[in-house]
Amino acid sequence: MAQTRPKFPAHLSRVGLQEMKRVVRILEERGTATENDYAIAAMYGEVYARWIVVKQQIGDEYMVTATITDNHGTARVVTRLNPLLRVLQACEARLVSR
Repeated sequence: MAQTRPKFPAHLSRVGLQEMKRVVRILEERGTATENDYAIAAMYGEVYARWIVVKQQIGDEYMVTATITDNHGTARVVTRLNPLLRVLQACEARLVSR
């Protein structure tokens, strides 16, 4: 019985779907695609899409400034690492662990 490719998930973003199709094409050309590979390719595609979005949002702004108020109502400006860097780091860790 010949194995057929499952449908591409409708919930994937445009970039995620493109990346999934790219990975699936490679696996199918090699003749090594399994049913589980399609699910993994979908997850990989979505993480890849999130990684791209976060990289675009961060741009060159690795540090951000914020005004915070202490318990006494005194406001001060602080410079911190862009919180999106943690999201980027998490996506990168997931991308290389697959």
